[in-house]
Amino acid sequence: MMKKWFKKAVFTTTAVLALAACSSEEEKETVEASAEGTKVVYVAQNIVPNKPYSFFNEKNEMDGYTVDYLKAVDELLKDYTFEYDQVEADAMLVGTETGKYDLAANYYYLTPERKENYLLGESEYGYTYTSIVTKANEKDIQSFEDLGGRIVSPLNPGGGTSVAIKEFNEKNPDHPILIDWTESFADAEAFKGIDAGKYDAWYGNSHNFDVINESLKLDLKIAAYVSKEPIWVLFNKDNEELVTAFNEATKQLKEDGTLAELSNKWFGKNYFEEE
Repeated sequence: MMKKWFKKAVFTTTAVLALAACSSEEEKETVEASAEGTKVVYVAQNIVPNKPYSFFNEKNEMDGYTVDYLKAVDELLKDYTFEYDQVEADAMLVGTETGKYDLAANYYYLTPERKENYLLGESEYGYTYTSIVTKANEKDIQSFEDLGGRIVSPLNPGGGTSVAIKEFNEKNPDHPILIDWTESFADAEAFKGIDAGKYDAWYGNSHNFDVINESLKLDLKIAAYVSKEPIWVLFNKDNEELVTAFNEATKQLKEDGTLAELSNKWFGKNYFEEE
């Protein structure tokens, strides 16, 4: 049975409001049967480029590590066909939680809120490294602990990288990391702020810095690599059967070396090797 591939880009500035306004009766049935007899899985992808995880290539097609992982899973799950929406980051999460989408894939770290609001697979599908970025001439910040008393560029309080900062501040109330929490703040603006002296450091996914500063060309550096973090797919809570299927597929892709190959392809390193 040949499997179809779909790609549907959704451009809207009111995606989150529209999703929130939908009643359960109006929401699209998820994991429904397609015309060819397979079950359709509605997948939310980030329309904002997150190279090398997901981005539009020169052919204007979605590409990257997460994209290749989903394709590999779809090839294994013969009873399912994946249909993709590229939407804003907030719409991905709201849509998956409310049932518009069956899953969201955007190199998500685990947070207490995500564990509560979504289903998770048995294991991660990849990894990334968190890092600290500073001015190139900064000498006093060489570890995560050195951020105490320093001004870190704003972060989303619900984002994956917020957990470590919150835990540090709870343990160090007299010498906390100084940060303004905000729902949305572009990494490029953070890097420009460090270059201008507004912030002392940025904390986040090291690949974001590599990609963004390649074009900004600011005099910044990765001052420290902090942790190797597993990344996860988030599923709607009603999709236990789909999660089970993903578990089996992900296990097979690890055992047959596919994920190791994808890691080498996109990161130049096998993140699945023990360190």
